[in-house]
Amino acid sequence: MTLATRRDLIKGLGGLAAVGATARLRAAPERADVVVIGGGFAGLNAAIVLSDAGANVTVLEAGGRIGGRAYTADQWTDRPELGASQIGPLYGRIRNAADRFGVALKPFPVQSEPFVFAIGDQLIAASDWAQSPFNKTVGEERGVPPSFLLPSYISKHNPLKGSDDWLQPGAAEFDVAAADWLRAHGASNEALRLMNAGVVADELSRVSLLTMLQESTRLMIAIRAAAVAQPAVAKTAQVAGGTSRLTEAMALHLGDRVRMNQAVTAIRMDRSTVEVATVDGTRYNSDFVIAAVPFVSLRELHIEPALAGVQSEAVTRMPYANTSQVFFALKDGDDYWQQDGLAPSLWTDGEVSMFRKMTGTSLLVAVNTGPKADVMDQLPAAERGARALAELERLRPATKGRVEFVGAHSWRQQPFIRGCRHSYAPGDVSRFVPAMFQPHERLHFAGEHTRQLEMGMESAMESGERAAVEILTG
Repeated sequence: MTLATRRDLIKGLGGLAAVGATARLRAAPERADVVVIGGGFAGLNAAIVLSDAGANVTVLEAGGRIGGRAYTADQWTDRPELGASQIGPLYGRIRNAADRFGVALKPFPVQSEPFVFAIGDQLIAASDWAQSPFNKTVGEERGVPPSFLLPSYISKHNPLKGSDDWLQPGAAEFDVAAADWLRAHGASNEALRLMNAGVVADELSRVSLLTMLQESTRLMIAIRAAAVAQPAVAKTAQVAGGTSRLTEAMALHLGDRVRMNQAVTAIRMDRSTVEVATVDGTRYNSDFVIAAVPFVSLRELHIEPALAGVQSEAVTRMPYANTSQVFFALKDGDDYWQQDGLAPSLWTDGEVSMFRKMTGTSLLVAVNTGPKADVMDQLPAAERGARALAELERLRPATKGRVEFVGAHSWRQQPFIRGCRHSYAPGDVSRFVPAMFQPHERLHFAGEHTRQLEMGMESAMESGERAAVEILTG
């Protein structure tokens, strides 16, 4: 189909009226120009770009909640964000969407109160860390708090300057195990141990350095932009009332083009059409399909013709990191840090990486990522709460009897998400990018795992826009 023919088709087609699930089961497949699989930022933005161009779009969301990894826990005390929360100063697509759909933004506060450290079960104030006998790092490392060791090494030795440098051929030399590069730049064994004890996607010997460099570069660009920005809106922001308010507003704009509880099981393509089948037997026919879901979910779908080569390898084996959180609320008036005279938040090298006292709320959040999160997730939610609370009270006796369990959340346990973010093993960036998200027949790919220049929720918006433009101009 030529571009002119496709545009004529898009302009000439009217939207099909939504019908009930029972009627869909016995009727012929529903028809759309494009079916978008996944109702997170990437899928919603792709659908909006396409519908703005006149396309008839249907969005299929597997679960009963819109937003993907944007999830405001409205059911819990102080409504914490379980995923996306921070809107950087250069998040133009996110800010434009908020303005367009009437969603207010407000300044983003420092998320956590200051930290005290528990190293080998010994509480150490931040002011005492550099000289502490329990600080076994060496040289200049001794002056760097444990939680900042990794970003300190990355930012100090980062050779990348621009947002797209990580995609250039010369960047392949940095597609190596992060641990090896850190050692080459002088990181001690103790520093590496503390880095791995913190919030990292996986053990640093199993993670590519290159994606860390890209994120650090993009963050530094944003920090410099924020430093010179004058309007308050240009500073780091958050969605008033929670990030879910924005994805809900985007879905509301699309109306009945968004179908909930439509878990896709198969994508079948021929030279001219696509058929998408869902678990309840509903079928959708379209000219194109966009998969805006994590590869860990996409790999479970039946796709005809099958993916091949590097693209198939990426979808099949790309690892996804986990974040597991346990939420506690402080009992009224129980400021345990006033009792022990230490900072409110706690960073540890033990079985829980950190206990974050959230600024401006009554919440204390136990956070684990990677292997630590997987170990904690072996327990039911209430037992996770009891385990984390016991560890908190053991390390910091002043908290005993002063906090109570609110709830637990693990991204690994979300059935259609299965992880907090993608990861790259050493060598995989050079091998997989950009081959992994080139269009396959009539199937296009979106999601933060297909990002190029951005990070965070803006990268999801970027990817959805890219996939939509591929279809409109291909």
